[in-house]
Amino acid sequence: MSARLHGRADLARAKRVVVKVGTSTVSRADGSVSLGRIGHLVEQLTELHLAGKEVMLVSSGAVGVGRGKLRKQQLFSRSVQMSIGGTTPETPSLNACAAAGQSGVMGLYEQLFGQYDVLCAQVLVSPADFAQEAKVAQLKRSLCWLLANKTIPVLNENDAISSHRRTCAASDGDTAPPAFTDNDGLAAVLARLLGADVLLLLSDVDGIYARMPAPGEKPVIIDVYSPSLAAAVSIGEKSAAGRGGMGSKIAAAVSAIRAGVGCVVIASGYDPTSVSRVMRGDAGAGTMIVLDDDNANGATA
Repeated sequence: MSARLHGRADLARAKRVVVKVGTSTVSRADGSVSLGRIGHLVEQLTELHLAGKEVMLVSSGAVGVGRGKLRKQQLFSRSVQMSIGGTTPETPSLNACAAAGQSGVMGLYEQLFGQYDVLCAQVLVSPADFAQEAKVAQLKRSLCWLLANKTIPVLNENDAISSHRRTCAASDGDTAPPAFTDNDGLAAVLARLLGADVLLLLSDVDGIYARMPAPGEKPVIIDVYSPSLAAAVSIGEKSAAGRGGMGSKIAAAVSAIRAGVGCVVIASGYDPTSVSRVMRGDAGAGTMIVLDDDNANGATA
């Protein structure tokens, strides 16, 4: 269990950090990878790594990238099938999209980290893995060994064999095993397992909004959030690209802190300096999640 971090000033002394980045951050609207955002992310994680911090990355994006690849393949296949009078290809499953996209996402991370002579390692897990104590223990040993040997683990749910039964065109109505239902949950589980000092959840928004802004209105970001504010906060819809959403991030954050993770921050994955600002303890860098007994003065916006 990590020591509780009570304020932003404590973030700079964090030793072990789990960063989660979502599909909407690592990919563009057409499903292709966002080279700029991933590049900025890798640079900031490298800075933390070279400063002596132990960094783990939980990255979505395989399904989105794979969807883009398979769409192109389907267009080609459809034209061929039409010319020979065959059947139209079916919409690819989430599993197929993940299989097509995972190697590309990981290859990009390996290439970018390699520019800084930093080694990264792919680790794919599924909710079922956390139902077996032997597998959990082995996962922890593997991750600890990688961190001790100056390697950045890059983790993702193994969606190629996931039991989330939906197509790439679907987004709702899924069921999942109880360990986690998306990568926000996976990041929280890993942060608890490894005793992380900080869990940083990068999103497509700047933090938790006090309320959903009207079109053209500048959002009011909550600086410090605690569970007692839940009823007063308006949670928007999840992004179209991923499985999670702000509600998922808040639930993962609160569960992680209650289980002993030092601190959780939700911040923008679009800001090219977001990770650095959060880890320096800069005011206004995302929303810091605390328990009610840590937030005696209430949340501030």
